[in-house]
Amino acid sequence: DLDQRVKEAGIEITFRQSFFSDPSAPVRSLKRQDARIIVGLFYETEARKVFCEVYKEKLYGKRYVWFLIGWYADNWFRIKDPAINCTEAEMAEAVEGHVTTEIVMLNPENTRSISNMTSQEFIEKLQKRLGKNPEETGGFQEAPLAYDAIWALALALNKTSAELVKKGLRLEDFNYNNKNITD
Repeated sequence: DLDQRVKEAGIEITFRQSFFSDPSAPVRSLKRQDARIIVGLFYETEARKVFCEVYKEKLYGKRYVWFLIGWYADNWFRIKDPAINCTEAEMAEAVEGHVTTEIVMLNPENTRSISNMTSQEFIEKLQKRLGKNPEETGGFQEAPLAYDAIWALALALNKTSAELVKKGLRLEDFNYNNKNITD
């Protein structure tokens, strides 16, 4: 919990600002309050709207630090968005120097996984199936996690099936009342 950790570290949060639909008033409020260290907890589409307003209000540069959650696409601020009226260059200027926290969703090594594919081959297959750059697709960042989850499920079912065969049972025999399977 961020609030608790901040308190334990002896850091005082002097101002909180919620962003609902139109970020222009909240960004102006941050500027009026002279906020310098800002933690932004919003989705990627909202982040584009916020940073367009950040650009307009000049709430960026050496005097400001923006911390953002890290599940955005790599070039999230460059994605064309009809909901904002800032140029790509303006967006790039506004986000320059922001800090994100993120996990590695794809193995950067060129090693083969249990699927006998590398991360790059996975992305290429995904692009072929989608018919476009996967980074332009909502949920792209989570795609490797979903793929891994399906593999984990398949491996678990295979292992369970092998164990059930030893008892003369099959996966198809499963129900929550069957004590031979559930115990």
